[in-house]
Amino acid sequence: MPNRHTIKLSIITFISLICGVVFLLFLDLNGAQTGKYKLVKVAKGFKLPLQVVFPPGNAQSMYVVEQEGRIYRVLRGQKSLFLNITKDVRSKGNEEGLLSLAFHPDYREDANGRGKGRLYLNYTAGKKSHTHIVEYQFTKGRVPKVIKRSKRILLRIKQPYSNHNGGLLLFGPDKKLYIGTGDGGAGGDPRNNGQNPKTLLGKMLRIDPKPSNGRPYTIPGDNPFLRKSGYRPEIYALGLRNPWRFSFDRQNGRLYVGDVGQDEQEEISLITKGSNLGWRLKEGFLCYNPKKNCHRSYLTDPIYAYNHDLGRSVIGGYVYRGQALKALKGYYIFGDFISGTIWALPLNKIGRPFSNSSSNLEVLLKRVGFISSFGEDPSGEIYITEFKTGAVFKMVVK
Repeated sequence: MPNRHTIKLSIITFISLICGVVFLLFLDLNGAQTGKYKLVKVAKGFKLPLQVVFPPGNAQSMYVVEQEGRIYRVLRGQKSLFLNITKDVRSKGNEEGLLSLAFHPDYREDANGRGKGRLYLNYTAGKKSHTHIVEYQFTKGRVPKVIKRSKRILLRIKQPYSNHNGGLLLFGPDKKLYIGTGDGGAGGDPRNNGQNPKTLLGKMLRIDPKPSNGRPYTIPGDNPFLRKSGYRPEIYALGLRNPWRFSFDRQNGRLYVGDVGQDEQEEISLITKGSNLGWRLKEGFLCYNPKKNCHRSYLTDPIYAYNHDLGRSVIGGYVYRGQALKALKGYYIFGDFISGTIWALPLNKIGRPFSNSSSNLEVLLKRVGFISSFGEDPSGEIYITEFKTGAVFKMVVK
């Protein structure tokens, strides 16, 4: 999970009290919703949920990922266990576990829940923690079932520490698999992984999961560093600290990431092919290591960053393209795990905010709980998973 996350609420509450903030107010989900929007509970009873995912083309069926290694399927309000890999998953550290699920774009599931295709998982495993990127296949039937023997490991990435694992994998509009990796953990990126082109840590990776040339995956021919000496060819962008959640704008394919900060700023970045987002040279717009003279012509600044008076652990969301929240069309909706705030950031025609002032943000909801992830259904409507209460909510107009 994002930096400063911990599984037990008592630990979070203790830290919160030290900071002079009573986060127990988060538990009053309804009382905090005093503006134009509210959250409606659509599923409950999950343990440490980290993600809600919809299969391509079916808004009635959703899948909820639990940190310990379970995935539940919810169809027309009925919850059933879809996959249990708790024996494979290492979830001892506060940011380890089963972190995300992605369906292949060619996967299809009809209104009755029948489906066939492939899915991909990102989880930590092993006594010495490694990130595993894994593929499973389905059978076709009344209810799609995972073929356990079809398990295929695409990538193993050694993790030096238990935090900053990144965690999300997601198919882009180009049908390539994008994988966000953290810098490997501790504090301050002591190994400088974010700027090291020889490691997959602290990067946005891009692969085709189809096997090729003896590898379990294919390197896309247009990856930016494919033919650059000293760079891993899987790298699409570098200089990330902990890109917990990212998304593609379904209208134009722009890639937005919420990158969790260190001491000063949380950032929203627009990732382009070959970009260097700056970590650990910079944290947001600020110099980090070195403390001065960190600016380089090849670095890409975030499009937005906020200081820790507003929150301390950004949760990347989505550019809203649905129909229910008409006033928010084209806004980037995101939140913060620690403050429990959900914001909308207006974007211009080139996908950037009009200014970096906090006055440019519209506060949609406050104190809504420990937001672990945002989700988007096939119609573009927005959902969140709430870590403590174990529920999934949909954002609607009051």
